[in-house]
Amino acid sequence: MAEKIQTLTLEDLKEAEKQKRAELKVSSKKKLTAAALCLALGVFGFHRFYTGHYLTGVLQAFTFGFMGIWTVIDLLLILFGKFRDSDNALLAV
Repeated sequence: MAEKIQTLTLEDLKEAEKQKRAELKVSSKKKLTAAALCLALGVFGFHRFYTGHYLTGVLQAFTFGFMGIWTVIDLLLILFGKFRDSDNALLAV
């Protein structure tokens, strides 16, 4: 049995990267705005309201960001680009 070996060119790799990026959803919400809201008013969940997470925003407001722990975790997620909006899209840069 002869195996078929496929060779990839640089153009093939670039095209695959373009397709991968096109599949990622990017939010209309800005990462810098979410980070500023989280840093200034995060214990009240303002960054959660901004990104459309209303229920967790209310929970953060009532628990003061779970005494700040939840707020710090959210801030790190925002800064490292892992925080998503309510449509599961990554925040825009």
